[in-house]
Amino acid sequence: MFDLGIQEIIMIFFVALLVFGPKSLPDLAKKVGKILGQIKRVMADVRSHVDSTMYADNNPLKDELNSIQREIHDVRIKADAPSAMTQEHNTSELREKADPSHDRVEQTDLQKPAQKEESSKLDGK
Repeated sequence: MFDLGIQEIIMIFFVALLVFGPKSLPDLAKKVGKILGQIKRVMADVRSHVDSTMYADNNPLKDELNSIQREIHDVRIKADAPSAMTQEHNTSELREKADPSHDRVEQTDLQKPAQKEESSKLDGK
C-alpha cells in the first residue's frame, strides 16, 4: 500500500514509542487498528454498492450498452461479408485464368477405378 520496508516500519515504531511513550502506545495501536478496519469496511461497502449498481439486471445503461454492442457486431459482420465474398470470387477468377481446366474432371478418370472394381468382382466369380 505505502511500499514500506521493514526498516521504515521499525523506524516509525521507534518514533511513535518516543513520541507517545510505552504506556499509551498499545492503546494508540488499538485505535489505529479499529479506524483502519472501519475504513476497509466502508470501502468494501461502497465498492459492492457500485458493483451492484453497475451490473444490475435492470440497469438502463447496461441495456443501452448491450444494444450498442449488438449493433457494432452486426455492422462488422455486414462489413466483412462482402469483402469475403469478393475475395473468394477474385480467387476463383485467378485460378480459372491460371488454369482453366482445374475445375474439369474427366469422366475416364472417375470411371477407371469403378471399372477396375467391377472387373475384379466379375473375375472373382
